[in-house]
Amino acid sequence: MLIIIGSVLSLASARAGPAQCRDATFRYNEMVAAIHAAIQDYERWVTASLARDDCGAEFIELQLTYRDFEIAVTDRGAECGRAE
Repeated sequence: MLIIIGSVLSLASARAGPAQCRDATFRYNEMVAAIHAAIQDYERWVTASLARDDCGAEFIELQLTYRDFEIAVTDRGAECGRAE
């Protein structure tokens, strides 16, 4: 009986891997788009500032987005492996 339960649990966890990898890849792709948008926003703010604003708040937003991107990269590596 324990062998059957163990086999079922192993099969269930093996199936969870690809779904977790897909979710991590989706999140990573979302964060790539978010980084791209944050860079464009920051560039617009810097250009529009005309040296009257250091755009510090906007830079902090870019940094926060980058931290989320780092997490997404780490999660994708953990869920999918580094070889992909």
